[in-house]
Amino acid sequence: MVASSSKFVRSVVVVALLAALVVNMRMLQSRSSKGDGEQAAVEVQNVPPTLALTTMALGPLRGLIVDGLWWRMIQHQDEGRFFETIQLTKWITALQPRFEQVWAFSAWNLAYNVAYEFPDPEMRWKWTVRAIELLRDDGLRYCPDSAIVRGELVRLFLDRIGTRVDAGQETFRQRWAADMMRFLPKGNQPELLMLREALRSKDKLFEEEAVRELLNAARVRQMDFSNAERVMWLVKNRSEDVETLLDSPSRRAVFARLYVWVRASELERVMKINLDHAIFVDREYGPFDWRLSQAHAVYWAVSGEVSFQEWLTQQDGQRQIMVRQAMEQSFDQGRFIYDPKSGYSGMTNNLAIVGKIHDCYDHLMDHSFSPTVDQLHKAFLERAAVILYSFNRRSAARMLYGHYKEDYSTGRKGLTFERFIAENMHRALEGGASGSEKTMVESALFQAYLGVALGDRDRALGYANLANLAWERNRKTRAEDSPKRLPPFAEMKKSVLQQLLAVGVNPAMAGRLQEKEASLEADGEEVGEPKGYLGDSVEGGKASGHAHKRDADSPQPSQR
Repeated sequence: MVASSSKFVRSVVVVALLAALVVNMRMLQSRSSKGDGEQAAVEVQNVPPTLALTTMALGPLRGLIVDGLWWRMIQHQDEGRFFETIQLTKWITALQPRFEQVWAFSAWNLAYNVAYEFPDPEMRWKWTVRAIELLRDDGLRYCPDSAIVRGELVRLFLDRIGTRVDAGQETFRQRWAADMMRFLPKGNQPELLMLREALRSKDKLFEEEAVRELLNAARVRQMDFSNAERVMWLVKNRSEDVETLLDSPSRRAVFARLYVWVRASELERVMKINLDHAIFVDREYGPFDWRLSQAHAVYWAVSGEVSFQEWLTQQDGQRQIMVRQAMEQSFDQGRFIYDPKSGYSGMTNNLAIVGKIHDCYDHLMDHSFSPTVDQLHKAFLERAAVILYSFNRRSAARMLYGHYKEDYSTGRKGLTFERFIAENMHRALEGGASGSEKTMVESALFQAYLGVALGDRDRALGYANLANLAWERNRKTRAEDSPKRLPPFAEMKKSVLQQLLAVGVNPAMAGRLQEKEASLEADGEEVGEPKGYLGDSVEGGKASGHAHKRDADSPQPSQR
């Protein structure tokens, strides 16, 4: 600690000792006899000895020290002395470990006030991670049932990683995904189940002869393969000793099974993820991609085994909003894609969660109707239907369109499915804002060719169909001599493909585009039946006839 801070701590000590003269010593002795001394000893770990001794002596007057440290922390922050701010934050939380607001404020201060002082997104990410670790690893250890601590942790996942409040958001999402892929390369429920089984069957695994032989061989080379933390470190750092040890296919196969247990153990130790709870959350509120932030937001927001149906009826409005926000973020950007051939990575829509979000809005419409809820429900149906369509899930999109018609088609004669999709196609395109007809068609074609480049046939066909739908609508409504009439569809496809290749895409992606140019055919048939759950109000392959009831005094559905 620098000299100024040392002087400050000594000043606090002197003031505190003077204040202690007016404290009744019998009260302190009485508190110590009841075990407070032992608790205090635990709570003042990792602080300077002078500060710890003074805190022990003062007991109830420790708040005076905390007030002084808090003031000093704010002063350091204003002066740009960030590392000293971190140290003071640690002392404050050590002195008041069960004061939940302290944890929440400290994390918020790190993730926002301190992080924003750094122009480099990598530095901002480091401070954001510190804030997450502060709440997850320490705050919830002392305040496990705190809604305030959990709420702030959820907010970091939603706000700092999940939304575009920071220009470095893409960096944040990529870094979080990379961290999680050490434990969950696929991030899906089958992988969670596999890891849980590995934890449960650890003893049986370690009794196998092949595993014992591998452990002994590693021990000869001064490596402890029974220590999950050490094994993950060796793998992460590409240890030559590990490579030498795994010199045969049989040993590599045994190590692969052992490494499943390693990943499960480290997921619980490092990320504090209880696999039973993660699987429960994924089944009730998902499915999610656990490499991304939305799954973790819901994980920490849902305490205990609160089922999805129970959660719908809870009165904690703020918690409900945060969970629903995480689910909607997952629908928009909740599936991590990685193409090993090209090295491309990015986020796309998690279509599998659309039914749970639909249920959320149906419940709000039936039990908490308001004009705001009505608008949110309407916008969700518009967005969900067109995104499903853009991924070649036209039957599923048509089902949601049927639900939309029940609530919002009054006074809109002639609203066909095709017109509905064309009017809302901007919701499936980057930026979400409508542009010129030419721009909309070109944007959809760009997404279609991106699907081709990534080998995603559904995405390629879906966006090609979307582009063709908008193009046909233009040709039907624009006169032949109109300057807004679009050129032939084949010409537009060729132009977009040439532009995409001209920007210098990865050779592997370029090869796919050149190989499969002719395969991007609009009106290609849909691949399979509707996949996934679409909501309780959509049953048996068609809209269920469920229209939301409103009281006579309730506002009527909004119209376009």
